[in-house]
Amino acid sequence: HKFKLVGQRTSNQVIEHYLQSDIVLIASNSESQSLVALEAMASSTPVIYAPLPAVYSIVGKAGIQVEKSPEAFCHAITELSLNRSELSNMGKDGHLLAKQYTWQDTITKLNIVYLEL
Repeated sequence: HKFKLVGQRTSNQVIEHYLQSDIVLIASNSESQSLVALEAMASSTPVIYAPLPAVYSIVGKAGIQVEKSPEAFCHAITELSLNRSELSNMGKDGHLLAKQYTWQDTITKLNIVYLEL
C-alpha cells in the first residue's frame, strides 16, 4: 500500500487528493461533525474510521468502523483493497449520503434548535 503525507493544502488541492485516493482514514480521538468524512464521501471515497459517534452517524454504508489500532486499520485497508467492487459500492453510497448534507439543510436544522430554546 502507498501512503503519502502531504501537509496543509488549499481547498482545491484537498478535493483533488480525495478524488485521487482509494480510501480515507480517520484515526482521530474526537470529531464533532466530521467534515473530513463528508468531504471524502462527497468525493466517492470510502472511509475507514475509529469508533467515533459523530463519524458513525454520518458514514453509514460508506465506510468501515474499526478499533483504534494500527492492526485494525491495516486489516481493513487490505480487505477493501482486495475487494474493488465493495470499495466502489462504498464510494457510491457515500456520495449519495453526502448529498443529504447541505449548508441550507444545516442552517434550517440549527434554526429549529434555536426556536425550541
